[in-house]
Amino acid sequence: MSWVIIDKNTGVAVLETFNKKIADAINVKKYKAIPIMEYLQNLNKKKD
Repeated sequence: MSWVIIDKNTGVAVLETFNKKIADAINVKKYKAIPIMEYLQNLNKKKD
């Protein structure tokens, strides 16, 4: 499984990681980690 790290201020993806420890260790005030499947589904919703 992989996660995408998103900048909360801009909504821009800054990193994809396969390491859960990295996804759990992000600064949650500035970033959010979401599963790759959720990220890709959200991209598809924006295109509609």
